[in-house]
Amino acid sequence: GVYATTVGYKFASRHAAFAGFRYAGGLKLKGYDLLGNPTKDYKPYNWTIDFGYTYLIGNGFAAYATGSVIFSHLSKNATGGAFSVGASYQNSSMNFSGKPASLVLDAKVGAIGPKLDYGNGSKTSLPTHFAVGGALAVDVADKHQVAAAVSTRYIFQPSDFKTFMAGGGLEYTYDRMVSVRAGYEYGDNNLSHFTMGAGFKYHGLRLNGAYMLKTADAGSSYCTIGIGYDF
Repeated sequence: GVYATTVGYKFASRHAAFAGFRYAGGLKLKGYDLLGNPTKDYKPYNWTIDFGYTYLIGNGFAAYATGSVIFSHLSKNATGGAFSVGASYQNSSMNFSGKPASLVLDAKVGAIGPKLDYGNGSKTSLPTHFAVGGALAVDVADKHQVAAAVSTRYIFQPSDFKTFMAGGGLEYTYDRMVSVRAGYEYGDNNLSHFTMGAGFKYHGLRLNGAYMLKTADAGSSYCTIGIGYDF
């Protein structure tokens, strides 16, 4: 399973900071020696401690940076670190075809850091990538909002597994409370998938669920559940 928790706080008028923890594990992999004979099973897992800071430049523009402490366990342990930098633009008071609308744009370079060293010459590169995307939400009628989002990502590390991904999605929200979503993402190396989900928001409470359906034999389909609260 994949588990994550995050807490954020805005201070002064232009600054915000957050801290979080992520854990991924639960798989069991068969082990084999050089002759193909079965050995012990392996149960890999990873966790990270994340920190971030955002500065509001003005006129909707912001810059941010994040850093992570990484612990990874395969057959042996490795520790390391990574950071990301990016910029965003947000306009919540625009019009689209005469309707109230909001626009968000974002670009970042992520997972920058040295290789994870598991010992005995076994090193693994982080999935360093460049990503850019945007989302447009339009209030098409009273209590009805439709949003569209597009994104693209290019993973250029490790160099022998460069991957391009691009996707889009649609969201419908009723009364700023109940949402349904659907999307598709194309990915090299059998990483393409469909997504669908739903969300509920009441005052500061947020509940979200999503299901990712694989479109290739490789990989797996999975479900994610999220809960949050805005103070």
